[in-house]
Amino acid sequence: VPTWDGNGDTIVAWMWKIDDLSAWSDKVFVQLRKIIPKQLTDSVEKWYFSLPMAHHEILEEDWDTMREAIAAFYMNCKWWEDHKAKALRATYCEWGHSRETPSEYYICKKELMTLASEVSDHELISEIMGGAPVVWHTVLNTESYETVVQFQNVIQFHEHTLMHLSH
Repeated sequence: VPTWDGNGDTIVAWMWKIDDLSAWSDKVFVQLRKIIPKQLTDSVEKWYFSLPMAHHEILEEDWDTMREAIAAFYMNCKWWEDHKAKALRATYCEWGHSRETPSEYYICKKELMTLASEVSDHELISEIMGGAPVVWHTVLNTESYETVVQFQNVIQFHEHTLMHLSH
């Protein structure tokens, strides 16, 4: 079971990993209630253990109950607004990501966009291309892709060309 430190930028990936584990069986789903508190570190550990013991009993009913409580505290309205804005601002090789590959940009932007709100494949492709260098349009014909999986595969196929054209 992965640890989590209360970092708002990693909460979704951490929850997805726990969701995946919880799907193994009903027994695992319930057992996670006792394991997860031991995997919390730093600020989230302090938050969890600041709660009254009676509240722990409620949270430790199962993973869904604990997940809801963690999300209510850490994924509040401000968190959602910040992540939506971050998703819309994300661009290829932005500051701090100068060595980013086109595939890494795609994955990062997709995660941010799908986290911030529900978007169709076409909207997602459009947003990803909106943050990409204009020269990518000479290689990637966005109207040719029906799904984001096709689009991601084409980005990977043309990765070296896109990197060369972008720098």
